[in-house]
Amino acid sequence: MKGARGGRSHGGDGPSVGVGFIGVAFLSVHAYHILIHDQGLLQTLVATLFPLIVAAALVAGAVWFGRQGYERSYGRRVLGWTVVGSVATAVLTGFVFLHQLREGEVLDEAFFLTVDLATLGAAAGLVVGVQDVRGRRRADLIAALQRATDELLEGGTHEEVCDRAVDIAADVLGLFITGIWLADENGERLVPVAVTTTGDEFLGDHPTYTPGNSLSWEVYESGTERWYDDLREAPGRYNEATSIRSELILPVGDHGVMNVGSPSANAFDELDLTVARLLARTTGVALDRTDREERLQRRTAELERQNDRLERFASVVSHDLRNPLSVASGNVQLATAALDDDDPDAARERLDAVASAHDRMDRLIADLLELSRQGETVGSPETVAVEAVAKRAWEHVDVGAADLRIAAAPTIRADPDRLQQLLENLFRNSLDHGDGDVTVTVDAIPDGFAVADDGPGIDIEDRESVFEFGYTTDEEGTGLGLAIVREIAHAHGWEVALTAADDGGARFEFHDVEHA
Repeated sequence: MKGARGGRSHGGDGPSVGVGFIGVAFLSVHAYHILIHDQGLLQTLVATLFPLIVAAALVAGAVWFGRQGYERSYGRRVLGWTVVGSVATAVLTGFVFLHQLREGEVLDEAFFLTVDLATLGAAAGLVVGVQDVRGRRRADLIAALQRATDELLEGGTHEEVCDRAVDIAADVLGLFITGIWLADENGERLVPVAVTTTGDEFLGDHPTYTPGNSLSWEVYESGTERWYDDLREAPGRYNEATSIRSELILPVGDHGVMNVGSPSANAFDELDLTVARLLARTTGVALDRTDREERLQRRTAELERQNDRLERFASVVSHDLRNPLSVASGNVQLATAALDDDDPDAARERLDAVASAHDRMDRLIADLLELSRQGETVGSPETVAVEAVAKRAWEHVDVGAADLRIAAAPTIRADPDRLQQLLENLFRNSLDHGDGDVTVTVDAIPDGFAVADDGPGIDIEDRESVFEFGYTTDEEGTGLGLAIVREIAHAHGWEVALTAADDGGARFEFHDVEHA
């Protein structure tokens, strides 16, 4: 793996110094050999130049390895392989010389020949050590990433998942400048969600990517990873004067992108790409899992709300509908008796009571049906002007002498039909409790809108009860109008609060409303 990642410590420097010391020692011996060699220049170069070059390469290899940023344990392995290669070659050479000595043959310059071969052995050991460390480092990184995957898949919000992912990139993989950008709910922007500490310090403010303004958007749109050895040569980059030289840009499922950068050119290799790719894919899986869990939670909450509504419907059916049914049944019997007694006026009075009971049952059934529909979560809100919907709702209400005043009205994201139903119910509530002669005001608040009237208002102790199923102070009311208002608000994700208006009437405030 290559170094210069912006924050990586060079733990392998100590062992690489040891390898370099071995190379310098051999280099010194070979240089001394040249100085004392009493043969011709050509023969001297033939006898000493190759081992001298190998020794110099050994020193250069030590410097190169020290700059790769490997951990100290890997540096010790390379040093060990270098020592083993040198010693093993020297020992084998010594055995050969001893054998020849026993046979009566004495080689000239046996010491320098041993050093020459030991130099070759050290160089071979360095090459073997580097290859060994690369393979071991790859296996260790992938194993560490697999262990960290459990933590990454723990769930939570998108922000929590991305925070864990960039922590793994820095702490486990050594990718210190890493950030994750996720698409907004409309898929129109990539916004920064999590960036490593080094990335924050190095980059400062993090941009938002939009179609056509960056390489990151191209990766998000195509779903194909990019690898840049020198970002300054890449057309279409977001910042022409970027201090990032090397960059890996990888798709995170269909959620966004992961950017891995370095201030040095050619800073990444195949292993960096492999582990970054694995991390990006795992992050995408974790985000998919989070989405599924959120949908499941919403569905569970929706089922709980539906069960709650069913229980309340059963209560209304068993109680509120049973009363007018009993009234109608009793009056039918009395009307029959009056007809038998030849008293048409009494029979007509009883039949009027039956008709009134039937009207009340019709209102209850209509409100129950409306309530069952309004409990469903709003899935695809639209851009809606509250003023236009309020005026339309006012036209559907028997307003009498009442007035509608639009003080201020925002443009919000909502279901227009259900917003109209909410406003109609609020308007009817104001008219019913204000004897028809009221002024209803629609106003804007920082995080939503409000509807107020100048009627008699609602007592503090009753302000929570008015939203309950069946609660009413009007004998002709169903007690479901404001319950429907609350259900519509909650279906949008809004919070509704009932307070007193400035002139003493009732004021309904809707918070957490998404403004368009």
